[in-house]
Amino acid sequence: MIGYSDSGKDAGRLSAAWQMFKTQEDLVKVAKQYGVHLTMFHGRGGTVGRGGGPTHLAILSQPPDTVNGSLRVTIQGEVIEQSFGEENLCFRTLQRFTAATLEHGMHPPIAPKPVWRSLMDDMAVVATEEYRSIVFENPLFVPYFRAVKSVPELFISGLHYRGTMSLCMPLFEGKNSKKCGESCEITPPKRQKTKQLITSCP
Repeated sequence: MIGYSDSGKDAGRLSAAWQMFKTQEDLVKVAKQYGVHLTMFHGRGGTVGRGGGPTHLAILSQPPDTVNGSLRVTIQGEVIEQSFGEENLCFRTLQRFTAATLEHGMHPPIAPKPVWRSLMDDMAVVATEEYRSIVFENPLFVPYFRAVKSVPELFISGLHYRGTMSLCMPLFEGKNSKKCGESCEITPPKRQKTKQLITSCP
């Protein structure tokens, strides 16, 4: 399975996309070496950082020999309704995937030239450094994130789809808080403390 979300959080969008591109190329080489039929499994979410974006272009941008007339896709929960909520939407979604899969096979993309690869490698290094300098090293990022996102409220409400957070940010004050980037689990506070915690979030 090609995982877009976690890799994007770790290295940034550009670097993650380039590394996944190269990884798929390596997987194809290994599969060909051992005579294995390989089907890539793409986990697509709503945002670009989670594998979202225009379906047709996303499939056409896959490396050569990685589609071969078939691919597997999971549509994440937050975009199920807009893709399959009505009969005409189901048909249109299937149409997009089918057309792009066939086009990728009939007009395969060219493999990146060595000079392009070198340039992308250099860009990926710079992009990762810049991304991490903001998300992991800038002390103002977490307060900003908490101010513009509703993560604390969603976590308290129980409406989130994950029981724990793999990448901990100090959303709640107290003994369960850890520095950004540390792996941890957060136990939701009791309901009676919800009002106090929400109002204390910047």
